[in-house]
Amino acid sequence: MKQLNEILPLLMKVDCNYECLLSDIVAEKKKAQNSNDEQVANYLWAEETIVGIVRDFVSVFNLLKQEEFYKAWCVAEQVELAINNLIRNFPDFYQIVNYHITIIHQLQRLYPYRLFASYVINIKREECSICHKPRLIRSMCGHRKGYVYNGEICYNTVTDLDFISVDLVQNPVHKYAVVFLSDDKGNQYDHYDYGLLKGLMTYWKHPFQSWNYSIEDIRLKETDFPELTSDSLCPCGSGKKYESCCQNDPLGIKHKKYIFYMDSI
Repeated sequence: MKQLNEILPLLMKVDCNYECLLSDIVAEKKKAQNSNDEQVANYLWAEETIVGIVRDFVSVFNLLKQEEFYKAWCVAEQVELAINNLIRNFPDFYQIVNYHITIIHQLQRLYPYRLFASYVINIKREECSICHKPRLIRSMCGHRKGYVYNGEICYNTVTDLDFISVDLVQNPVHKYAVVFLSDDKGNQYDHYDYGLLKGLMTYWKHPFQSWNYSIEDIRLKETDFPELTSDSLCPCGSGKKYESCCQNDPLGIKHKKYIFYMDSI
């Protein structure tokens, strides 16, 4: 069984075979589970989770390079969830994934998504994924959601529910539920401006290259926007018409300037 200090250097290599590493770890975990060695099985779950986090983090980087922005957003959410599960069960491993969660949160703040769908349901029956017993308020099975038992994480499996509604929210439980527009034929299309992310990817050259950014409030002139009219949406991003926003501001049009800082590779 490889220890983490043996695995971590491999994960930083460009040609790392993540799937091969995962296959070996899962095989070792299965042996520990069959032997009821919960301590070893849980440790191997942590190794498996870390390899999956790094693999998916690299996938986020590659998807951004390919301008697959929504796909990258969804994978980034999975990285965030996996890190939360890891730290809940193995808080001492935080430093291993500190870089990854820092970058994921910075990326999420650069995305233009502001509106999400959120479903409202009434759960009538759910069961524990570990022992498959029903979750009942007065009769708990003893397994806690989000914690690892013999190498497997506990979650709730909903087996019966009533669907109530879909709401629009700004702070979703599920970040993948981004709201997209549809054309007259009902075909969904991506209408978002990914300019900040495109700008970032001209500088971010390697998935393990650290970066950050700062924001400066500046003012632009009307002449900086040749096609701007009074009825246009204000370039400041307020959502108001230009005539009702920055047109009469003597200081000019409000604008935020993003400055990226990159570590050397």
